[in-house]
Amino acid sequence: MKTSQSNPHVVIIGAGPAGLATAKAMLDAGFTVSVFEKNNDVGGIWNPAAENSPMYNSAHFIASIGLWTSHFEGFPFPPGTPHYPSNLQVFNYLKSFAEAENLYKYIEFDTQVTNISPIGQNRWQIEASSRTFEADVVIVCSGTLWTPVTPHFPGEFDGSVRHAQTYKDPSEFEGKNVLIVGCGNSGVDIACDAARTAKSTYLSMRRGYWFFPKFVMGQPLSEFFASDEDKPEWMAGLDFPKLLELVAGDPSKFGLPRPDHAPLASHPIMNSEILHHFGHGRISPRGEIEKLDGRKVLFESGEVDQIDEIICATGYQTDLPFLADNLVEMNGGTRPDLLMTAFHPSAANLYFNGMIETNGGVFGLFSKLANLLASIIAARAEGRLSDAELSRMVTEADAISKTPGKIQSARHVGYVDTALLVKAMMNFQSQLHPKA
Repeated sequence: MKTSQSNPHVVIIGAGPAGLATAKAMLDAGFTVSVFEKNNDVGGIWNPAAENSPMYNSAHFIASIGLWTSHFEGFPFPPGTPHYPSNLQVFNYLKSFAEAENLYKYIEFDTQVTNISPIGQNRWQIEASSRTFEADVVIVCSGTLWTPVTPHFPGEFDGSVRHAQTYKDPSEFEGKNVLIVGCGNSGVDIACDAARTAKSTYLSMRRGYWFFPKFVMGQPLSEFFASDEDKPEWMAGLDFPKLLELVAGDPSKFGLPRPDHAPLASHPIMNSEILHHFGHGRISPRGEIEKLDGRKVLFESGEVDQIDEIICATGYQTDLPFLADNLVEMNGGTRPDLLMTAFHPSAANLYFNGMIETNGGVFGLFSKLANLLASIIAARAEGRLSDAELSRMVTEADAISKTPGKIQSARHVGYVDTALLVKAMMNFQSQLHPKA
């Protein structure tokens, strides 16, 4: 069923990276566009002034900017930008994109969307900042890293326990015995910060992980493996996972548990400093916490440490409180249960961008997905794409994007491999725009 207007009104929730890419694609398609952003500027989590932004001072891009996936389509980072830009450089890049594409005039800042509900023939009612209005299409780009997941530890603790979302600067750790819980990219970064300023630093991890250096043979890791240039002859006989394992090295040599999974079976941890600090005794590895007792932390291994502060780098849960009750499900993951990370299983004219959890850069993927959504919305508005045909295409593309072989964890529910997601989007676009 086509939308109510030949020129549909598209409402975009959020002006972070995905929201900006989506706004550009919708405007390029000639649609009427409104963007609502709860904070005072574009950038999402990269905006340091955004309330509850998890950005800390030492945070950098973990994907190098040399690959297309790390920047918006047709808008690379400016010359002179380092391979792994700082969070402030990324924020300025996002602002410059919004300015260059004249997006600011379509964005209402300091506007909190409180409710989105389906009405009538595949349309939507939006409540935002005490106003109510209707739209033909809603695209949710509100991000996934705003609501922290904080574990409960048995026992009582006399020190400080807080989520990594509140961390900003290594000076916060001066003179303290600090325990970081969680071994994702943020947890590892924060542990490295603490290693420089804290009295002692411990890193609690529930399993072994592969730590990948950001550079190999003078090139950013991802660009080295993506390059067509000849690799050293001795690499020719190794498959890609074995190469990654060789590059990462055996973490058990640093007193860490050996990973129970292949290098590509979990989200990559990109950090060139963590093994250095383990090797110099500045960070001590620990297993899972058994219980807390005053200032003591008892681990399942039997080890006991005196700790002043616990930082929980334990991830985030996507929170979409503005969507009508029971409209989205998580199904054991940290992101909504969607088809191809973008399509609701049943609701028409409700789409998502920015819910992607993948093994590389995402800004380019946001652009590509936004362009696909624009093609779909145009086809529906023009009556060229029925509900049944769209459902078939979505189901087919979702099957292509499915990524097997990941470790069993909430974070990896719905995880997609970049190459498979791109293949799915290209397949989708080829059906929407068949060659004559």
